[in-house]
Amino acid sequence: MDFPHVCNIDIDPALMYADVLAVTSDRANVRSKPDLKAPVIAKFSQELVKVDYTASVLPSQKEALKGVSGRGERDWYKVSSLDGRVKGYVNWLVAWNPRGLRLHITHSLDKWYISTWVGSGD
Repeated sequence: MDFPHVCNIDIDPALMYADVLAVTSDRANVRSKPDLKAPVIAKFSQELVKVDYTASVLPSQKEALKGVSGRGERDWYKVSSLDGRVKGYVNWLVAWNPRGLRLHITHSLDKWYISTWVGSGD
């Protein structure tokens, strides 16, 4: 799993942060269906995508009990590129809500400092 990081997000004012996810992988598969065996139709790389939560897929109760999605998230997100050209599903392991826990760091005088720690949902 890639470490989730998002830097200086600027989104279209018509969108809300609740409408997007950050794909934090360099090679996230976009699949035609919410299944690891479904064909890969595209790849996202370190980008914001629109999310349709109503069409996203919840884990089955059996999988949830096994802790398949340890963050309590949906297994598959129905997403589209910001321009709408690519539509499909990405696995929860590569998609993060940019409104979640955040650590802001600052580089000053050749050192890195934690400048802000923001909890989920502000």
